[in-house]
Amino acid sequence: MKIVGYGNPFRRDDAIGIWIVSRLKYIWRPPLDKVDFWIGQQLVPELSEWIHDAEGVIFIDSSLKVNKDKGWDFIPIREDSASFTDNMFHSVDVQDIIALTKREYKRSPDAYLLVVAGYDFSFGAGLTEKAKKASLEAIEFIKGWIK
Repeated sequence: MKIVGYGNPFRRDDAIGIWIVSRLKYIWRPPLDKVDFWIGQQLVPELSEWIHDAEGVIFIDSSLKVNKDKGWDFIPIREDSASFTDNMFHSVDVQDIIALTKREYKRSPDAYLLVVAGYDFSFGAGLTEKAKKASLEAIEFIKGWIK
């Protein structure tokens, strides 16, 4: 299993993916042979090489479009919804990474997107209390799902 957390650490709740993966990696510390982690500011095409042989991959990001009552969503990424093109310049999404992996390696892992509600994307550091609460609940879900 591979887990990818991404976001901008200088835009408050945009750092949710980084915050969650940091806690999973350094506090939970699952057996090292079970889970690998990647943290970055944005998704990059080179991730396809890193995930191509994984059994599964979870991408973690923040979003304004999450049901605020629950605080997070866990969404399977369908391979047929991906459409990587060679014309990408500065914006790569989860579907693009999966499509590129399929194209280059003739396979792609089972992929999921965990999105957590963000409330404040202004300049600054640290998550809002609402985002932190939802992130902690999402962490418990991930830990149970991986086991």
